[in-house]
Amino acid sequence: MGAAAFEEILRLVIRHGYYGDDPAPLRAVLVDSRLAWSEGMRFRPEADGVSVWVTGDAERPDSLAIALMPETPETWAVTAGFAAGETQAFDLPFIGKAREAVRIADIGGRKVDIHGPARPMATMNFGLPPTGARRLEVRFDAVETGWTYHITGFERFGALSVVDRLGEIVFAAIDAPALPDGRAVMSFCADAPLALSARPQPRFELRETTGTGVDTLIAALPSAGTTIRPIAGEPGFVSDIYFSL
Repeated sequence: MGAAAFEEILRLVIRHGYYGDDPAPLRAVLVDSRLAWSEGMRFRPEADGVSVWVTGDAERPDSLAIALMPETPETWAVTAGFAAGETQAFDLPFIGKAREAVRIADIGGRKVDIHGPARPMATMNFGLPPTGARRLEVRFDAVETGWTYHITGFERFGALSVVDRLGEIVFAAIDAPALPDGRAVMSFCADAPLALSARPQPRFELRETTGTGVDTLIAALPSAGTTIRPIAGEPGFVSDIYFSL
């Protein structure tokens, strides 16, 4: 007698704005772990998510609860809402022409201790059709911060400016205290928040204006890292980016 044939009942793609097209370090697990070991079900990790399969003669569940477990502390830090101690709701568009909402059972307003035991970033309950497969994509937003460039060693240069080649962001010079070692700092702050990204597209450059014209000193400035700080007395957060000329 041949092996039982399996059919797919759920395909879940996991995306995160910080990681872009790269796989997000979020591990999908069945909340009821007993199902993963049942003879008629297969829970298969995929390159970009997970799929669930059952045999034709197995009892087909009408719903499945899946938890997404962050595999690195960094994932908490780069997810929108982390700095407030909670994660925010995210969009769940249906893969294909139609779109539908999926109920989020354990996200939004939930306090998160990233240094505590492993815990899910989200727990979702997916209703399943009586036939065929449900295909969904889960999207997390990357946290947005005010990118601020801090430059040392600028004294021997002419007038400096940070420029967005796309023309969407304006960097304004702001006052900045000297570093603890006494070095002077020239700082430029973006006029709008920017999403953190593991693989940002270089778009910001440092230019020098002198009596003879404008020169590009650095064609691709470094991007913000995962360390962010709150803005004193205001909502939002800042990414400090230091470099020396």
